[in-house]
Amino acid sequence: MPKLPFVSVFKEYPKQVVSGVLSNVSSDVAFGVFAFYTTTYGTSYLGLGDSVFVNATLVGAIVSICVIFLTGYISDKISPKRILGFGNVLLLLWAIPYFSLLNTKSVGLIFLAIIIAFIIHATMWAPLAPVIASSFPTHLRFSGSAITFMLRSVIGGGLAPLISTFLLKEFDSGYAISAYIMLTAVIALISLKFVNIKFQKGVEPKGICSFIVA
Repeated sequence: MPKLPFVSVFKEYPKQVVSGVLSNVSSDVAFGVFAFYTTTYGTSYLGLGDSVFVNATLVGAIVSICVIFLTGYISDKISPKRILGFGNVLLLLWAIPYFSLLNTKSVGLIFLAIIIAFIIHATMWAPLAPVIASSFPTHLRFSGSAITFMLRSVIGGGLAPLISTFLLKEFDSGYAISAYIMLTAVIALISLKFVNIKFQKGVEPKGICSFIVA
């Protein structure tokens, strides 16, 4: 065992840390926007009551619990890396429609937008842990996973509300936030190409979604 695992992670596996952070940062950005900033957007920009967004977020969170179990099971059967890539593709496609539905100010469409957004986030969240953990050998797995997970949280979810607030003030449009989400999804998809989960038991099976990160 290394005396300083923190140092050993950066010294021996810098590529795994960087690719792990960048390939997972989109899920935290998505959660920061969908779960936290949407209520602010709805009340301050759209002029609606916060109860609509709070209730929609609650329903979305409940639905996502079920989706996490499902996508987690599927990722074990196929590959967590591929399911994570698939989730980022969905995020990329949903970023613009999400704000389009919010802008209608229709309660039903707002619920639909937020629930689907939470389903997409859950699709990325379920395989996140095995992708990060499998990037490091056993003697550095805890340290490597902790460093990668915390960095992606700070860069992603920690900054997402602040960046979203700036973009809305600067461009006066929710679509600027859509572009921000899409950018992180593209970065994640590119970074997934460099993620090597070679320390996962077994070999990645070929199958559905393999084209995304192959």
